[in-house]
Amino acid sequence: MSKKIISVLLALVMVLAMGTVALVSVSADLATLPELEDGYYRYFFYMPPQWENDYAYTAGIYWWEGDGACDTWPGYEANAADHDGVYYYDVPVNVTTIIWNNYLDGGTDKTLDIYTAAVQTCNIGSEYYEPDENINIPEGTDDFNGMIYVTDMNMIDTNPYSGKQTYAGQWCYYYGDGKYGFTEVEGEGEVFDAPAFNWDPYATLAPESTEDQTTVPTETTTEVPVTTTEVPVTTTEAPVTTTEAPAVEYGKVTVGGTEYGVTVGDVITYTYTLTTPTAVENAQATTYYDAEKLELIVPESKAANKMFPVLRDITSVVYNTDIPGEVKFNAMEGVDEGFDFTEGGVLVTLDFKVLDNSADTTIYTTLEEMVKFGEKVDYATGGQIVGEGVSYVETLTGNTEPPVVTTTEPPVVTTTEATEEVTTTVVIPTTTEDKTPNTTASEPVGTTATDPVETSTAAAPGTDPTSATEAGTTAAATDAPATGAAAYIYVVVAVLAMAACAVVVLRKRVNG
Repeated sequence: MSKKIISVLLALVMVLAMGTVALVSVSADLATLPELEDGYYRYFFYMPPQWENDYAYTAGIYWWEGDGACDTWPGYEANAADHDGVYYYDVPVNVTTIIWNNYLDGGTDKTLDIYTAAVQTCNIGSEYYEPDENINIPEGTDDFNGMIYVTDMNMIDTNPYSGKQTYAGQWCYYYGDGKYGFTEVEGEGEVFDAPAFNWDPYATLAPESTEDQTTVPTETTTEVPVTTTEVPVTTTEAPVTTTEAPAVEYGKVTVGGTEYGVTVGDVITYTYTLTTPTAVENAQATTYYDAEKLELIVPESKAANKMFPVLRDITSVVYNTDIPGEVKFNAMEGVDEGFDFTEGGVLVTLDFKVLDNSADTTIYTTLEEMVKFGEKVDYATGGQIVGEGVSYVETLTGNTEPPVVTTTEPPVVTTTEATEEVTTTVVIPTTTEDKTPNTTASEPVGTTATDPVETSTAAAPGTDPTSATEAGTTAAATDAPATGAAAYIYVVVAVLAMAACAVVVLRKRVNG
């Protein structure tokens, strides 16, 4: 009897144990996550497995403005959610931009493996979708609370400050257990469960450098001159192209709507002076230029102080000059007194060396973001200046004024060549002066010349164009004497006939 009781008790223990395991497995859902506090939004992120490597194994989140702004990169370590690869973090509601990453600081040495091992998204707006802002969520969203950000491995860009590759994507409604979609209620639309859009499990991250790609065009362009070298044979006869090159002795650089003349070798200084009604706590901007015509000169010491004097030293401004044609910079000072541009201050000043002035170019700055100090009032946002009383002036110094160049000489050269061609064609008939006696020889020359003309014209485009021109000139020269000699013979015969008649008449008179 006791054995039966023991066996029954063991069976009950096994059932309870299995139930406990079942409860543990089911409990790994959204309901088990910590409760969200007031003043925060909870954002989820689906980190692609490719972001994990020998240096990184989890996700991180970073923001630089708003409550709890991160002091250092890569920010805060994210929390594991309810599914493998899904992470979350509670962010203050006044944070408008975040960056997801693989919680790794790759440093700045591009030769190290850890540099390429650090991966991140682009700057992600964390406020809301306006209606029709997102094609997949056309009705828009009030906020992104409880939603998940999913990357698209085909949407690759370059971070404006670090120069590293970044990945874009979009916000989706999160249903839990790694499932997401574009409708608020699961099942009303398509449901996805992949760690990224356009996901290829065999794909690898795109290379950080494009050096290999830049060498490809050089190989293809070397073949182009092979075909173009034959073209100058015909174009060398026209002096228009050769006379235009020395005429272009300067180019024009447009700054702030004003054209400045420059010559090769000029060192020019571009300055963007900003005026604001109050101090500002942050500034994010980009200066654009043509790297093929202008070479950026970065100061060897205290570059930040010289290029961004109001934004002060390297501790408060971050900049990137490694992107050809762009200078990205960002600064934030929301603690002490902000950045003072109230009386007009230099936001950015850059030196360039003129490399090529064969065509016009432009230097300009786009002020992307700027907020009033101490208040969440936008002075500039989305590349547009929206605050009242904000103005700027762009100037250029150090340029060489363009010389005065006349362009009336090329037509004179073309007219002289035209007269030379006319004179050479007129000279051809002059070969028919004193060749009248060869009347019998002219006929066979004319007949034999017709045959070589046909064969020589066929060979002319290929190997021997001179033989064709000689055949043509001799044929024209032999025809002209043949006609003149015949007329001369007729006159001689007529004179002889008249002389014969005169002799006969004289004889008749004598005999008579």
